[in-house]
Amino acid sequence: MSKCLLLSALAAAVISSVVVISAFPASHQLPDETLFDGKTLSGWQPSGPSQWRVDKGAIAGWGAGGWLVSDKGYQDFVWSFAYQCKDCDAGVLLRATKSEGGLNGVYVPIAGPDAGFIFRVTLDAQGKELSRKPFSHATPSAHNQDLGSGSCAPIPCEGINGAHGGGVGGGANERAPAHVDVPGDGSWNKAQITVRADVVIVTLNDKRLGSVEWDEGSRFGRLAIRDSKGEVCLKDFSLVDLTKRSSEMPAEVTESRFRKHHLTDLFYSEGINAGDFNHDGVMDVVSGPFYYLGPDFKVAREIYPPATINPTGFVERGGPDQPQAGAIVHGSYAPSFFNFVYDFNGDGWPDVLEIMAFGPRPTFSAHLFMNPKGEPRHWENYEVVHVIPTEINQMVDVDGDGKPELITQMGTKLDWSDSQFGYMKVDPSDPTKPWAFHAVSEKRRWGGHGGGVGDINGDGRPDLVGPLGWWEHPANITDQLWTFHPVNFGHPAASTGPGSGGSDIFVYDVNGDGRADVITSLAAHGPGLAWFEQMKDGSFKWHTIMGDPVTAVNDRKDWEETDRSVSFTELHGMAFADVDGDGIPDIITGKRWYSHGYRYEENDVDAPPALYWFKIVRGSGGQVSFEPHLINNQSGLGVQVVAKDINGDGRPDVLAAARKGAFVFLNKPDK
Repeated sequence: MSKCLLLSALAAAVISSVVVISAFPASHQLPDETLFDGKTLSGWQPSGPSQWRVDKGAIAGWGAGGWLVSDKGYQDFVWSFAYQCKDCDAGVLLRATKSEGGLNGVYVPIAGPDAGFIFRVTLDAQGKELSRKPFSHATPSAHNQDLGSGSCAPIPCEGINGAHGGGVGGGANERAPAHVDVPGDGSWNKAQITVRADVVIVTLNDKRLGSVEWDEGSRFGRLAIRDSKGEVCLKDFSLVDLTKRSSEMPAEVTESRFRKHHLTDLFYSEGINAGDFNHDGVMDVVSGPFYYLGPDFKVAREIYPPATINPTGFVERGGPDQPQAGAIVHGSYAPSFFNFVYDFNGDGWPDVLEIMAFGPRPTFSAHLFMNPKGEPRHWENYEVVHVIPTEINQMVDVDGDGKPELITQMGTKLDWSDSQFGYMKVDPSDPTKPWAFHAVSEKRRWGGHGGGVGDINGDGRPDLVGPLGWWEHPANITDQLWTFHPVNFGHPAASTGPGSGGSDIFVYDVNGDGRADVITSLAAHGPGLAWFEQMKDGSFKWHTIMGDPVTAVNDRKDWEETDRSVSFTELHGMAFADVDGDGIPDIITGKRWYSHGYRYEENDVDAPPALYWFKIVRGSGGQVSFEPHLINNQSGLGVQVVAKDINGDGRPDVLAAARKGAFVFLNKPDK
């Protein structure tokens, strides 16, 4: 007879019922569904030879090949639970429907030789498995193809000098389901399974194992638990029904330090920046197709033809109605991602470089919009970089010539397998010509998220930093590749995958010990904010600032955030500036809300679009903590958040643009 093991007080706290504490209390969050009352098997029916009972608040199963099936069915949900396996082979069934007297559904093994994979299974009336078919996870034929071309919507191709247009990519971002070893010694494990539309995501013991595309099966059905060998116990059930939500909008909150300007509530761009575009001595703000005239930003002028984008749509306007990255059809995108401001031709009028979603998916292209010097017309658009296979770019002077270079990647394959880190340099005689790429890395898949610049080794020269390590700036720049130092600056589960890395990477001596450290988010479409302390031997020690929102409160003790109740995911953009004027720069970041449109591939997708700054607080003995401050709960960010003094008061203001529109938060000095 199965008997669930007793838990120590510490273990019980670690795997206690999942408590989701998001960026702030959200009124749209409703109570979890009741799957198991901890006392009886009410709401569940056995099928097959296994035996089931309630033991110490857990569902215990033992036998061979039996199922415990829920009375109720569900469509879209997040199901979390803790489980204990003693030499078992166990799993769960999702969206199960009747089929020839038995059941047909999606089977996710949580222990045993197939743990982590996902299958379509058919059972007979006694629970015996009749068939098992693995789910597909990508489009193999799309891998390693050269980049193609397509439409340029919403800008006509003839309006772009040297345009190649957009197109279809494939296979770059999908992670295949992968096996994970689940201890069979009776220790407790954690599972979280997200089912939303045609996506199934499996996370075991905090390791995301991948997502799959849906097949021809039903999108609604019952849940079931299987025990085919040994003994299994499950407890601490939490099921969030994603088809149900409150229609009440939470009250907007803006920190008293800031004064908000909502430039537009339409989705035009994921990027934003500032410059004096009309030469009146006042800073203006640019975001996608418009620049907004300061100081009150009440007048907007077009840079190119604007097109409003459905923020939760499946496919971007003018784009192909088919998969863009393996099996995944990404969501609706605005054409503008990054906005950089600089007088590239030296005529005294600032120009705008935009990284745009015209490149073949999942890549981008860089477009230089030349300032018409006050003339009321659209700006000339020059495509200066054909393909950019990364979602993180910065403009920094790398080679010391006093002019900024575009820090980015270059590649020719849809799966990014031949990408190189490096920088794009402008031809000073004609910045509208194609920019020259200077590679610093070898060719391989470096990850589509994460990148930055900073002096890691203290030699006075800016090094390049990526999610998998850093490249040492040589004393003399030649055509030779830079020396690479491997370090994992991304989420551990994605350290070797195509999606590894988070957002902007900053280099700064966080604890004041004289050595440069690294600050970044861990996963652009997942949880995690961290800093990496550089040790005396040049190695790096990981420090978690803010982890996953699903982490139980008692398991947040290692977080260095002072208020451990603050947590959100998808920190896809970051800025680093001294918000409060104490001489120490602070972290500015937030949630990229609905980053893939109406795609439920990421954790916390329904959480509010928060924007925060984290104050770095140095204590005695080199101790550091991070004090979170909510800037606003209804803005979020896209892929770029900018901290820049745009009103001349000496304080950095915060600019953000995303699916909620474009925002300016003026930083008011303390009184």
